[in-house]
Amino acid sequence: MSIGRRRKDEMDLARNTNDAGAERKPPELSRKDILAVILAMLQLFLPLIVGLLIVGAVVALILR
Repeated sequence: MSIGRRRKDEMDLARNTNDAGAERKPPELSRKDILAVILAMLQLFLPLIVGLLIVGAVVALILR
């Protein structure tokens, strides 16, 4: 029984502290952050693109 009461108290506390969240602003993105995302996406997809180009060239040579 005390476990259920403790959870209810914790949930009430969480609801009361949620009012401060309305004043939160999203973080500002700097140029470094944007550049980091662009570089990460490039590192992620560049091997796929290069691999597809190589496979396409090999298939084109074989079917010639």
